[in-house]
Amino acid sequence: MKCITFGLQKILLNSMPEVDLAPLSGRETGKLRLSPEQLLAAIQAQALAKWALAMAQRLRPPALSCGPGGKPQTYHDPSILLMALVQTVWRKSYEQIVDYVATHAELAVALGFTQRTLAGQLRTISKGHYWERRAALGLLPFLFFFLGLVGQLIRLGVITGKALIVDSTLLAAWYHADPGASWQKYAKKKAVFGYKVHAVLCQQSNLPVFVLVTPAHVHDSLVGWFIVLVAAVLR
Repeated sequence: MKCITFGLQKILLNSMPEVDLAPLSGRETGKLRLSPEQLLAAIQAQALAKWALAMAQRLRPPALSCGPGGKPQTYHDPSILLMALVQTVWRKSYEQIVDYVATHAELAVALGFTQRTLAGQLRTISKGHYWERRAALGLLPFLFFFLGLVGQLIRLGVITGKALIVDSTLLAAWYHADPGASWQKYAKKKAVFGYKVHAVLCQQSNLPVFVLVTPAHVHDSLVGWFIVLVAAVLR
């Protein structure tokens, strides 16, 4: 079993892109204060995004093959994936992230929006188009992007995985008719309709190694063994 686990670890780590997560500057009172474009540059997000999309493509090939001709794609999948990353980290709505990218040229270029209009303005995506393209990506590219970051932190020794703990938090659903969500209520707390994020944390760094999202009522004891096993394989 140990040989199998080591083999899986080697395959996963060797398949990840070789990026240099060098020590970051800008520490202030123990925290990193980065702009979105600084974060993307620091983690070499373009390389990770392309790798994550390629890995997802292996597991989920396109439903229809691309035919000849047609209009060239204006916005590429890595740009959509990274825009979603910035939207999530900085907790922006769809309208806010679209407006922010449209008014911050440096960030737009960092995301990969390099085409310009006849007037010389960077061509950035609209809210409706962005929503459709983000939904079309599915879950896998985001999962592999996360695993890619974890892999780099393991290589750097930031995450050791010698002591793993499981923790979870409730996440409210975006709309009341979400078919995958469920209700959960803890003592003396308001009930939540949504999901539960089960995270495996490296105790030394307090950083996540693996996450699993379930309906809100699922207890850690039902899935904890599985996610710890996955995290151990990744380590």
